[in-house]
Parts: sequence; C-alpha cells; structure tokens
Amino acid sequence: GAWRALEGGWLVEDAVGKKRPEEAWGLTGTRAVGPPGASLLVGFDARAGTADDVARIQVSWLDAPDAGALEVAVDGEVVATPPPPPPGSPPRARVLELAAPGNQHEVTLTSVGDAPVAVFGVSHEVLRPGIVYDALGLPGATSMTLAGYAQQPLVDQLRAREVDLFVLFYGTNEASLPGEAVAAGLRPAYGKILTTLRLASPFASCLVLGPTDRMSRKKRGAPWRPAESGDVVATELEVLAQEYGCAYWSTRSAMGGAGAIDRWWRASPPLAHRDHVHLTRMGYQQLAERYVADLLDAYDAWRAAR
Repeated sequence: GAWRALEGGWLVEDAVGKKRPEEAWGLTGTRAVGPPGASLLVGFDARAGTADDVARIQVSWLDAPDAGALEVAVDGEVVATPPPPPPGSPPRARVLELAAPGNQHEVTLTSVGDAPVAVFGVSHEVLRPGIVYDALGLPGATSMTLAGYAQQPLVDQLRAREVDLFVLFYGTNEASLPGEAVAAGLRPAYGKILTTLRLASPFASCLVLGPTDRMSRKKRGAPWRPAESGDVVATELEVLAQEYGCAYWSTRSAMGGAGAIDRWWRASPPLAHRDHVHLTRMGYQQLAERYVADLLDAYDAWRAAR
C-alpha cells in the first residue's frame, strides 16, 4: 500500500552505516538527503477505504539554519513551503501535518532552496477507529545506536506520533558483544532512550522485550556456544525495565531458556535459521502467540484481583 520514487541525486543514509554520534535521524534511523532540485514521491493506498475517508499525512525533515527549503505537494497541488528557522536556531525535526480527503494520495517533496534538505519520513493514516502500529526497526542496530542519535529531533518526531505504548526489542545484537562493551554501553544507552521516550510521551506505557536466545561458534564445524553476553543482557534489561516503570517479558525464557535457539533450529519445520540468531517466520509467529497468551493470562489475573 505504499511506494516511493526518488529523482535528482538523493542519498539515503542510515545510522548504522554512518556511526557518527549526535546526528539527526528519522524514526527508522534513516534520512534521505536531496540536493537543490531533487524530488521525492511517496504514494499511499489505504485499502478497503470509502469515499468518506480522511487521511492524516505527516512529513518530517531536518529544520536547521544551513538546510535547504522543502516544498510539499499533495496529489500534485503545492500545499506548503515552510520558511527556514531563524539564524542560530538549534537543529530540530520539523513535522508538517496535513489532512486530505480520500484514502489514496501521492506526496511530493521537492528541494527548492540553495542547500540540500534531509527528509526523515512521510506517514499516512486514514482517520478511522483502530490501532496505528509503527515498526521502527533498523537492521544491525543496537540500543547504543538509538542512544547515539541527536535526541531532540527524535523527541520532535515521537511527539507528533502521539504514542500510547512504546515496545523496545533490543538485546540480541548486544548479546554477541564482549562483556565489557555491554557493561559500559547498555545501561547508559537504555537510560538515555527511556528518558527520551518519557519526554516525548510522558503518559505512554512501555514494554521491554528481552532478547531472543542466541548462539555462536568460532569456525564452521565447531560446536555452537551461548552468545558471550546473553546472560548479562537479559538480566540487565529486566532490571532497567523495573527501574523505569516498564513491563518486561523474557523472550528467551519463552523459547525455553539458554540454548533454545539450537533446539528451535533443529525442529521440524525449523523455528530458527542456521545462523542461530534469527527465527523463521513460523518461529516468530510462535513466539508472538506465547507472548499474547502470557499477556491475556496476566490480564485475567488482574481482573480477578480487582
């Protein structure tokens, strides 16, 4: 239901590839940098819509004194060319929100200034009852990656999304790091992230999912061993969740504890991949079903105790 087209030399960057601290990134950890004259088209088709639908469109980009200007058009009609901020203003994420009748739209962003523009993203929701789920994963990222973003632009974008629940699912990549790196990085990173989320949405709930089980081996044919920091990460995340008032669910326990990834790989059909890191589609589905069962059991217990 969504597509994009880039014209004019756009450069799409991500926070894992750049690895420079305190840079401004979109919610997905990416940004598209377009030189003067470049245009970006994003199309949306919210299926099963009606003629009475109204869509909410949000466009986010880097608002900085040395940045270029952005022209925004919806369905071919220019609707905004926001002026740049005053000189000396700190870099922020600017979010333009628009309403458009119908459920199918094309949003065109054009770099019309004398300098490049950095676009963080475009979102589109039809205003009807339901749940909006933003999946903001960045392959290869750790909690330290997210903590390395410039936090104010992140707050600006999250605030515009009007979040009710944050779900954090980091830790699997951290589990493969040396113990000293985890000890030095995980706690301050998570603390920084959770502080940012609270600033953006003070009344939102939060859920920390522990990492899935992970194993590694030194060379092909060698025995699989537990990831070096798996125990440390799992323990630390549970403590951090409690400290910051978040719910916690042990993904690894739900899989069967340490070493479960090997049993899931050997299952028929396999629930995990040969790399002993990632689950198969069926594995993730089974994990989700176990989470939902635990959630509903806890809800029933809460209701019974009222």
